[in-house]
Amino acid sequence: MRVLIEKNMKKRSLLFTIPLIFFISCSDDATRQLSPEELFEKAVGFYKAEEYTDAIREFKNLSYLAAGGEFDDQSKFYLAMCYYKLEQYLNAADQFDIMIRTTPGSELVPDASYYKAVCYYKMSPRPALDQTYALQSISDFQTFIDYYPKHANVRDAVEKIGELRLKLAEKEYMNAKTYMKMEYYKSATVYFQYVMDRYYDSPFAEQAALGKCEALLERRRWDEFNQEVERFRTRYPESANLATLDTFLKRAEELKAKEAEEAREAAEAAAKDQ
Repeated sequence: MRVLIEKNMKKRSLLFTIPLIFFISCSDDATRQLSPEELFEKAVGFYKAEEYTDAIREFKNLSYLAAGGEFDDQSKFYLAMCYYKLEQYLNAADQFDIMIRTTPGSELVPDASYYKAVCYYKMSPRPALDQTYALQSISDFQTFIDYYPKHANVRDAVEKIGELRLKLAEKEYMNAKTYMKMEYYKSATVYFQYVMDRYYDSPFAEQAALGKCEALLERRRWDEFNQEVERFRTRYPESANLATLDTFLKRAEELKAKEAEEAREAAEAAAKDQ
């Protein structure tokens, strides 16, 4: 009886050992450490298949395992591009910045510099909203142009700067118009002048010049008003706004006449009191 029990226990032990050995063998294969090259190829495969979430995971793993190694700059650049493709532009901009700072000698730095600026360009909202991202994008595009003037994307960078500057000009012009509606004419004058000085090459420069004339009219600053009217005529001799300028001049004459009449009446009243 005892011999039979021992035989059965040996059989059971053998049956248990065989799958355990198989499991350990499979587990060793599954957890085998991939080389940096294998990890990079795997991650790029996910990227090319547009499986960006999986690619992000693999590129992050590679960034830890290959830090400072052969695939360091490429893995960081691809990681940033994954976020870019997913339209997670803030994350992408951060990753491009990390790549630029930590691998400054990489041949991918010019492309990273360009795409970092594009990320902020993509995040810049409509003119009425805060334009912090637009300003950051312009700064980054200008840095890209200054450092890599022969890069293939320089022309696109210049065009995007133009678009962003137009948006900023509209933003400041809208601010000036808001002050006009609120009857804060002095503040409106300052903002109109800012548009004229800063964005002189935009379509809003002419509108701002016209707006400044109106603001000075409302402030009864006659000498400055007349000077701005003459400047407008000189700068925009064929402007469609000349008719509006004529209405300003007509109103100015009416207001001056009214002021003169009020002054005369005040003088007569003062004389009677004496």
